[in-house]
Amino acid sequence: MRRFFSKEISDVTVLSGQEAAHIAQVLRMQPGDRVILFDGSGMDYYCQIDSVGKKEVILHVYDRCPNAQEPSVSLTLYAAGIKKDKLDFALQKATELGISRFCYYTAARSVKQIKDADKQTEHLYRVALEAAKQCGRARIPKIEYIGDSDAVKASIAQHELVCFAYEEETHPLRAVLREHRGVKNIGVIIGPEGGFTPEEATAFVEAGASACSLGKLILRAETASIAAVSMILYETEQK
Repeated sequence: MRRFFSKEISDVTVLSGQEAAHIAQVLRMQPGDRVILFDGSGMDYYCQIDSVGKKEVILHVYDRCPNAQEPSVSLTLYAAGIKKDKLDFALQKATELGISRFCYYTAARSVKQIKDADKQTEHLYRVALEAAKQCGRARIPKIEYIGDSDAVKASIAQHELVCFAYEEETHPLRAVLREHRGVKNIGVIIGPEGGFTPEEATAFVEAGASACSLGKLILRAETASIAAVSMILYETEQK
């Protein structure tokens, strides 16, 4: 069934705006058709359409249950600011893979400077929302701009394990994860196009993060984000 987002869902729910327009004008759905609504809480609401108008769609909820697709671990991706389309791509794919939180920041070697964090965060939220709808998730990653590398360093203590991909490191990410089996709250830090400075790497280690390698090749920042998230969720979801 098609999935749609609504901030407020009740037994009878009225959709308006883009979601209603998509149902009525793009998909041309009719009364009696069934869809799934979600509000970001982790629940799926199974609904039947009662009426379709030009500006709103009315549905009633006939069943609800927790979404079973979410990973068992909470994963925060700390991504250095990169060009807009590449940052969008990294967030989109990381959302599809299952991250819980997306924190972007300005690293020492970031080429892209964040000029309007509120506007950027609003845009990134829409990217994450569409990705969550597409992949069947019922939660939308929390999106926030946290400042610079010092802010990332200060956030390390929030997690049971934090890894950062460092091109000077040879210890593989897989090995780090296997040394910390059972952790449920993980962070992963990805640098900008130019990588981390030695000072940033030292600061992260001193704060408790583990430097790791994603492989022998040097990856683009957006590729490194997707690779790291994939590796972490694959390894931690193995039973």
